[in-house]
Amino acid sequence: MRRQACSLLVGFGVALTVWLWPAPDLRAAERLRVVYSAISGSFAPIWIAQEAGLFEREGLRTDLIYIATSTIAVPSLISGDSQIMMGGGGAVVLARLGGADINIFATSLPVIVQMLIAPPSIARPADLKGKRVGVTRI
Repeated sequence: MRRQACSLLVGFGVALTVWLWPAPDLRAAERLRVVYSAISGSFAPIWIAQEAGLFEREGLRTDLIYIATSTIAVPSLISGDSQIMMGGGGAVVLARLGGADINIFATSLPVIVQMLIAPPSIARPADLKGKRVGVTRI
């Protein structure tokens, strides 16, 4: 009986010690996966911040990951494979309209930038009639 009580007391002490022991800050060990969707000058701020150690200074351990386009980067964000995305807003807006639980919380440009590039022979939209049009990605 005395041996059982002693074992119970030791077991309780070990359980209490484990329960009260301060857990390591797991958030500090996690790395924040930040996706960018193009290799261009408009993405320079994120590279500069990484190289200058600005993320680290704020306590963020980041991995910058290149995914070739926002239409592929957004699913990475939705699935949880990445936590932050820097890319085109159009894909984010379409995903949100489709029911995805994501938000735009900052932007480097206040508009969605689109360009139509053509040879000099095409000066007006009417000049496109009967011509082929290419897109970078759908």
